[in-house]
Amino acid sequence: MASDPRRANSTKRDRLKRRVWREENVCHLCGQWVDKRLPRYLPGSPTLDELVPISFGGSPFERENVRLCHFWCNRVRGTSPVSMARERLTNPPPRFGADGQRISTELEPVSSRSWLG
Repeated sequence: MASDPRRANSTKRDRLKRRVWREENVCHLCGQWVDKRLPRYLPGSPTLDELVPISFGGSPFERENVRLCHFWCNRVRGTSPVSMARERLTNPPPRFGADGQRISTELEPVSSRSWLG
């Protein structure tokens, strides 16, 4: 058996990935649009998330268990419950630039006019 069950049957997984990408446009964790044109491994790039993690017995090949999400959101979730991840990711939701990089929402820029009162 392969070390990563998602790669054990790559044809089946690739077919499922194409189906999910065709049917969904929004990250199921943060609720924001996912840019499917971005290359892999950027924070805003698309990836598949298993609702029941593989480590807890979830199947990487069943449509009911797989949803579209951002790479960043998937990493934040890890194996925690979806409800906990949604709480963390919606207050405030993550922002991604056109280049797929995450835009920090912790500190908003201050313009020089703000200093004048």
